[in-house]
Amino acid sequence: MYECSIIIPVHNRAELTAQCLEALSKTVRDVTWELVIVDNASTDGTAELLTRLSGDVQVIRNQVNLGFAKACNQGA
Repeated sequence: MYECSIIIPVHNRAELTAQCLEALSKTVRDVTWELVIVDNASTDGTAELLTRLSGDVQVIRNQVNLGFAKACNQGA
């Protein structure tokens, strides 16, 4: 059982996603957590970045950009 679920909707900007993930790995230490990333049809290097992740990470990939709110709901 997780104490926290972190949902991150992304669309392109792989460099910002990488920075976010690095910051999370350095700061979330005292709770058990899962990571859910919703990729809203990125066309840059985001998909490749997400395939390199390990640990308890779930990636949801959309074929089209469904928008921020729908991506948050998907992740939840």
